[in-house]
Amino acid sequence: MITTIFLDLDDTLFSFQQAEQVALEETMRHYTLPYSDEILALYSAGNDAQWKLLEQGKVQRSEIGYRRFNLLLTHLGSDLDREEVNHYYMERLSSRHFFLPGAEELLSALHGRYTLCLASNGTGWVQEGRLKNSGILPLLDRVFISEYLGANKPQLGFFDACFASLPGVKRSESLMLGDSLTSDMLGGKIAGMHTCWYNPNRLPLPTDGTVEYQIHRLPDLLPLLEKL
Repeated sequence: MITTIFLDLDDTLFSFQQAEQVALEETMRHYTLPYSDEILALYSAGNDAQWKLLEQGKVQRSEIGYRRFNLLLTHLGSDLDREEVNHYYMERLSSRHFFLPGAEELLSALHGRYTLCLASNGTGWVQEGRLKNSGILPLLDRVFISEYLGANKPQLGFFDACFASLPGVKRSESLMLGDSLTSDMLGGKIAGMHTCWYNPNRLPLPTDGTVEYQIHRLPDLLPLLEKL
């Protein structure tokens, strides 16, 4: 029986790719820098790499913004202040949210039936702005953001901090839903929770045992929960 559901935000409820594209394009135009699909792909790859390093404990959160824009601006031969550009970008990002198909409906269907906990590795003030603008905060029972907990998914410390503020909630009755194998699925497994991989692209299942269940569409979570 599942009583509590932990939900990742980016690429589980919100499309991070859409928000990233809009925010980056606005940033590049603001600073009269070139923008193209190739520029977006270069930035996105560099950004993804920095977040993977954060998950592995190899960089600090405070370094990510500088590092990702240093890669991009160095490629473009720009001497703009990396921190300034990053802050402008994050301001644009904080006001952008694009729901993935079925996300709003899923939250509405789960609300009141399960304890719903958002679990995000994103930057605190950025995620708070996006959540507020989206209007889904009333549907969530708790919001856990790694920056405020002092640990990142998939670290056990992140989930320990979450459960410490959820008295009576059992890990064996909790499910982690997310798109990331390295933060959501691994983190959920380490924490002793059930795991459900949101896998819309139907990628091959990993063989390391981190994924207990998978869904390809968000509405598919409902019939799955009825069986558990």
